[in-house]
Amino acid sequence: ERNRERYAFLRWGQTAFDDFAVVPPNTGICHQVNLEYLGRVVESAMSWYAASQGKARWCDKSLSTLDHAELIAEVLPEARFVCLYRHCMDVVASGIEICKWGYDGYGFEPYVRSSPGNLVYALVRYWTERTWKILSFQQRHQDRCVEVRYEGLLVQPEQTLRRVFDFLGLEWTPEVLDDDGA
Repeated sequence: ERNRERYAFLRWGQTAFDDFAVVPPNTGICHQVNLEYLGRVVESAMSWYAASQGKARWCDKSLSTLDHAELIAEVLPEARFVCLYRHCMDVVASGIEICKWGYDGYGFEPYVRSSPGNLVYALVRYWTERTWKILSFQQRHQDRCVEVRYEGLLVQPEQTLRRVFDFLGLEWTPEVLDDDGA
């Protein structure tokens, strides 16, 4: 079923781009997609969705993005990355608070499973591995990354966000600090 969904998406890409071809499954040929075309498919789909929501830009903030950051950097050469860091103990405290709803949706499950009876240790391991991954990615793509501290957003929101806006090439508007949900 999952491969059928992927193939349907790639078939859509074939109709959207003149020079993009998809080899049907079960033909005995290894499936290979030119990354340049894949990037155009992703950009086209995400831009269409953003426009349908009345937005000029799009971003992805899902937890699994980090696991695919290198591929994203490769297929979307214009992409910019906001590397958000949070203090370890804040992550542990939040993890303990949300774990009453389950571990799966946040990526904690493998860590909790490997450290039964020690949730704090499991969450510290999660934080350590994820933070190391972000730092490594940021080091390899310095010109495409901006570092943001979660605590900086709380203590100095305007200064922190102005830096992010500048990095993204966006015009600063103080209204982003308004608490009206806009």
